[in-house]
Amino acid sequence: MCCMSNINETMSISAILQQVCGGPLEKIVRLPENKIELHFIFPLQAKLFYNFGRKNTLFKVNGINLNVAWSDGEFCGDAETGVEERLVRGVVGVESQRHDCGEEATHGLECSLYQSTQNGLKPELSPSSAAANMALAHFTLPKWLSHEIVMNGCRRCLIISQVVAGKKLRTSDKMFYPEPEVHYSQDLHIYNLRRDFKQFGEIVDIGSVISRKLSFSVFYCDIRSAIKAKTEFERTGSSLNLKYKDWNIWYGKDITDRACFVL
Repeated sequence: MCCMSNINETMSISAILQQVCGGPLEKIVRLPENKIELHFIFPLQAKLFYNFGRKNTLFKVNGINLNVAWSDGEFCGDAETGVEERLVRGVVGVESQRHDCGEEATHGLECSLYQSTQNGLKPELSPSSAAANMALAHFTLPKWLSHEIVMNGCRRCLIISQVVAGKKLRTSDKMFYPEPEVHYSQDLHIYNLRRDFKQFGEIVDIGSVISRKLSFSVFYCDIRSAIKAKTEFERTGSSLNLKYKDWNIWYGKDITDRACFVL
């Protein structure tokens, strides 16, 4: 877990996450004294962000440098070697889970498991690679959550989309200006969206999505909240399912799931 400090009241969680990189997050925890804690799904990616935040002098929000450190008690001994030791313990701990998975240990463990498609993140895993990549998932996660992340591509972000009725489709190279009235949804209000989805957990942001369809995104603080919301959304007969029966839902890419580049 990485801890970020030197945060003031002018900075929103959404603005801070715009500067975070390295990999997807399990959750974001607010701490006293204007600090936040970032729980990365994969320990190796937490280390990438730690190195990025410590070495990059341009790591700023609203012109203010943010401090990045390991959370108290997260690692023992030297901070740089502590990560390696903890990773080894995590991989060794997964050895005991191999029999539960029914797979042999594999080599060349990768953190990047998914490919983006038009319908969201789709895991492309063989049984052996799924068991191997489970070793790189944060080993303090419950087994059920690790399974959901690896096999179903769960993320903190949900994309909700609906086909726009009456919208003209582009059938040639000729461009045309979209009709504003067709794209306007009178019944879609952000207040109602927040009310419908905040029951599953704290929301970081609700935003629009650039798409041919009418789409919006919901970013939660905790990946568990997104799982609960999607499960309820897809449960036949639930209030959320009935209200959004003409909509589709899938997991989107975490905004922090990008490479760290140090200038």
